[in-house]
Amino acid sequence: MDASSEFINLWLHTIQTLEVDDVRNACERDRENDRLKEEFKRLLSSYQENQYKLDELKRTVDIQNKQIERSLRRSTISREGQFMKRGRYRKFLEDAGIDIMGCDVFHIIASAHGGPDHTDNFLFALGESFNRQIGHNLDGLNCFLAGREKSKKAVEIAKRVAADETLWQHVEERSRGRKVLYTQGVHREKNGDKLYKEGDDYVRILRKAAREAAREAAREDRTPQM
Repeated sequence: MDASSEFINLWLHTIQTLEVDDVRNACERDRENDRLKEEFKRLLSSYQENQYKLDELKRTVDIQNKQIERSLRRSTISREGQFMKRGRYRKFLEDAGIDIMGCDVFHIIASAHGGPDHTDNFLFALGESFNRQIGHNLDGLNCFLAGREKSKKAVEIAKRVAADETLWQHVEERSRGRKVLYTQGVHREKNGDKLYKEGDDYVRILRKAAREAAREAAREDRTPQM
């Protein structure tokens, strides 16, 4: 074989090798792009799922509030609301055909903060585990779930009770028989709008935490396994 033929063969071999490497690199890039696309889809799906759950909870509360309003129209309870114990309100809901198995009648403003037993301060009935988990610590979240207008009503009835000694009986006593009025509690300087805004802030924090958790999970998935 002469030198020119040997050079041509070497050149052809080099070209073929480069073509194979290019194909291999292209395949690897395609696989990495596909993996990134799937990862993006997973993160997007996780975010959408969390958003869906939050929206679903809000829709559920809205539907329940509408059911209560319709039931109130068919009952003897005044449209302006009525004082009643939670047990009676629970019976009222059950008689209206609403399934509240495993739920607690829910105060918007906790009784520990001066929230009275009044229909304007009841947030329908929510899961008993949720109720007992948050206790009296997240009135702002309750106000956000109830909606701005119902939050205003809850604060108004709490202030009305605090201003009239004859109505103090509608605030449940806490530990050691102690009774706290709204104007004495932690929310005494707040109106319904303020508490609703606090709840909105809580939800934003939860959404941010969910997004950060999804990003952290994505980073862990991308970390090479040793």
